Amino acid sequence: MLGGGLRSLYPDYKHRANFVFVYIMEAHAKDEWPLGTRRSLFDQHKTTQDRINVARYLLGENSNATFTSDMTDDARIPLVVDPIGNPFNNIYAAWPESMYIMEGDRMAYMHCPIDPLLHDVARQYLENRYDNKA
Repeated sequence: MLGGGLRSLYPDYKHRANFVFVYIMEAHAKDEWPLGTRRSLFDQHKTTQDRINVARYLLGENSNATFTSDMTDDARIPLVVDPIGNPFNNIYAAWPESMYIMEGDRMAYMHCPIDPLLHDVARQYLENRYDNKA
C-alpha cells in the first residue's frame, strides 16, 4: 500500500513541515524490469499523461490511503507527478520510496532507497528539528 510509515509522520508534523509525494517513473515497469504480475502492473510511462493516469489509478485503488491529488486536502499528503522529462528524478536521483527533507533551498536530509529504519530516522530528524513537539 502506498504511504507506509509516512502515514504516521504526516499527522504529527503536517502543521510544521510541508509534505509532498512525487510520483516518478515506474521502478519495475512490466515492459522494462518486471517483478511479476502482482508487483509490476504498468508499462513505463511514455507521456506525462500516462504518468498522471497511473497516479490517478493508484489514488483510486488506495482511496483510504495517505495521498491525495487535492492540494487543499489537509488530511492526506499531496501527490504530484514528475513530468515525463523526469526533472525531479534528474535533480535528486530519486529511487522509489526515497525521502528528502528540504529546508529552504537546501536538502537537509536524504535517505534512499527505503529501508525499515527510514521512517524512524526521519522521525528523529523531525523531532530534533521541531523540538519533539507533535
